[in-house]
Amino acid sequence: TIMEADQVSTDGMMSSVFSLAATCLTIAMFLSPWKTIRSFQVTKSTGTVAWKPFMWTSLNCALWVAYGTLTSTFPVFFVNMIGLSASGFYMYAYYSYATPSDAADMRSLLMKAAAGLAVVFVYMFVFVPAPSRADQLGMLAGFVSLIMFASPLEKIGQVMRTRSTETLIFPMCVMAVSSCLCWTLYGWTIGDPYVYVPNSIAVIISALQLSLFFIYPSTPSSSSSPPKDMSGEEENV
Repeated sequence: TIMEADQVSTDGMMSSVFSLAATCLTIAMFLSPWKTIRSFQVTKSTGTVAWKPFMWTSLNCALWVAYGTLTSTFPVFFVNMIGLSASGFYMYAYYSYATPSDAADMRSLLMKAAAGLAVVFVYMFVFVPAPSRADQLGMLAGFVSLIMFASPLEKIGQVMRTRSTETLIFPMCVMAVSSCLCWTLYGWTIGDPYVYVPNSIAVIISALQLSLFFIYPSTPSSSSSPPKDMSGEEENV
């Protein structure tokens, strides 16, 4: 009927709008750590910035690239290819200026992560029947997405102790909330729960991280910073 045709047209237009907005905001999110990476080159140090969020971003993007390919969802494939490339570069930059102990930890954990990802892909594309492959990959990608967005919270103890958010990246938190909201709306309009369920949860997690910037400043106050002779060595991830 005409009403049904109009509804389909409206839904298609809305999904296109949300897809474009989500794509642009997610690309901005992936590029937002650039200023932080540049600071590594200037200071020749990674400071207190955590590197594991970059690793989880790489794993997350790799899974969504595969999911986007299987489901022929170009926006998902395209934006995650950019994220995979960007996060790989960030890890390389971090490794280049990391302390020897941090660099050793990175090598060890990245080798395990790469091996785990290889096992997942072999299992998915060799042992899982084709009809259920996208479903299983979508569930796994959604789960890893939640880990990716929650990974900066590993520093929440340090944020509360130092009363400073210098270990978090403000632009990335802002873009995370915005992009996840758009992906939630996009997934809803196309009826894909593997897109809108994890992203709706990620909105809450990212908003929690963003709220820390309104509670604590980006640099520690002298009164809240622990004395150097009592702090021991700097906490590393």
